[in-house]
Order: sequence, then C-alpha cells, then structure tokens
Amino acid sequence: MACAKSKSSDTVSEMMRSSQTNTRSTANRQTTFTSSRFRSQAGMSLLEILIAAFLLSMIGIVMADSVGRVNRTKELLVEVNDIHHAARVVLDRMCRELTMAFYTGRINGLDQSRAPKTIFKGEDETPISKLTFSSFSHIRIVRNARESDQNIVSYYGKSNAKKRGVYRLFRREKTVIDAEPDKGGVSQMLLDNVVSLRIRYWDRQKTDWVREWDTERIENALAIPPLVEIKLVLQDEGGKKMTFLTRTKIFMSERLTR
Repeated sequence: MACAKSKSSDTVSEMMRSSQTNTRSTANRQTTFTSSRFRSQAGMSLLEILIAAFLLSMIGIVMADSVGRVNRTKELLVEVNDIHHAARVVLDRMCRELTMAFYTGRINGLDQSRAPKTIFKGEDETPISKLTFSSFSHIRIVRNARESDQNIVSYYGKSNAKKRGVYRLFRREKTVIDAEPDKGGVSQMLLDNVVSLRIRYWDRQKTDWVREWDTERIENALAIPPLVEIKLVLQDEGGKKMTFLTRTKIFMSERLTR
C-alpha cells in the first residue's frame, strides 16, 4: 500500500514537472513570436518613413520648379507688357506731333540766312530712320515762358555702347524756329533696345510710299506727305523681337503761305 502511494506520488510529481516544462516552453515560444513580430513591425515602419521622406522630397522639388516657372513667366509677362506700353507711348507721341506738322517754305523779302525756316526732312538711315519737322505740337509747361506752340522736332537713333545689335531712340525738341532747324534744342532718350525704326512717306504724285522726303528738294518743295507710316522693332532681354506698325495723317500737308 505504501509502495502504491509512493508510485502515485511520483507520477503526480512527474506530471507537474512536465506541465511546468510545457508552460515554460509555451511562454518562450510566445516571447520569441512577439519579439519577432515587433522586429518585423519596426522594419516596416522604417521603410515607410524612408518612402514618405522620398515622396516629400520629390513633391518639394516639383513645387519649387513650378514656383520658379511661375515667377519666370510672370517676369516675362511684365517685361513684355512694359515693352508694349513704352512702344505705344512713343508711337502715340510721334503720331500726335506729326498730325500737327506744317511747312511754310521761304519767306520772300527776308534774308534767308536769318529767316525762320520750317522743315520736313525724312532721311533713310539704317537701321534708324531720321525725321526732322516743324510742328504746332509744343506744350508750354512754364507760365509766362516766351514760347509758342511752334517747335522743331527730330527723331533719330544712336548705337548702344553696352549692347551690340540694338540702338537707342532719341527725340530732340527746339522751341524756337530759327534759320538753323537742324541745330540746337534739347534731346532725351525715349527707347532702348531698338532693333530698327523705318519711316515711309506717301507720295501723291507717285501714288506710292517713299523712304525719304526733303522740302529743300524741288519735288518736295510744295507740300509735305499726307500720310506717314512708322514701323518700330524692339527686342526684349531674351532676344525676342516685337514689331509695331502704325500710320498717321498730316492734316496740314499743303504748304502754308504767309
């Protein structure tokens, strides 16, 4: 009987030890599985961070490039708008002054070397045509100044020392008409980056456009052209050329007598 109890006790002890061993084995397996899963999850998180960082950097590059393109486009549009505005202002001024051009010819009974001399002289210079004419376009800006509405106006070009292939357009105004209309007056620059300025004049007798007109010549001594065509070509900083064309009428194209 005592032997049977001893065997039973041994059996229970062995079962308990086996159960404890199985429990520890199961715990070890669970710990190993949990650790492995944690390491796996940690590796995926790092990969996701790298992918996200790459995508963010690509998005940043694309956005920076887009912003740069927008800024360059804006600057180009502003430059083009400025060029168009400057061209319109200059051409409008030329047309306004030409509409009031006049010519009287020589005054009989006066010393021609001292007599006031009106003029309309268009010279076909390349690439900037030169034009000098008498006009009623002067605006008096100083009160009580001894000036009338008559003036001598010239448009001419000069080379740009800083840039090759482009020129500067100047305007000269002389507020007193004297015996030397080609000399004196005040000059100011109107436009830069001028590629060309071509001026043509309508000849009634030839019924065609001509590139020169001089009231000192016999064929032009009785009148000035009724129509004038102006073709202006400007260039932007990128080298792109822009062409502007206009025509204006001269209301007093017949020679005035006095």
